[in-house]
Amino acid sequence: MKYRGIYLDNDAVVTQKLDKFLKYEMTVAWPEAQPHLEIQILIAHKNARFLKLWCGSCTTNN
Repeated sequence: MKYRGIYLDNDAVVTQKLDKFLKYEMTVAWPEAQPHLEIQILIAHKNARFLKLWCGSCTTNN
């Protein structure tokens, strides 16, 4: 990955600063009721290990 950053889905509502989550390698907003990963808010360092694995799985699992 080339950059670190914050991704917000187009219907995400932010009610607080997200900077505090940049101290973690990766943060994903995952509602408790969801059985699978939904990317509504994603915050990651440029070399986040999970992000590399997740992006790699998109190309191998057609």
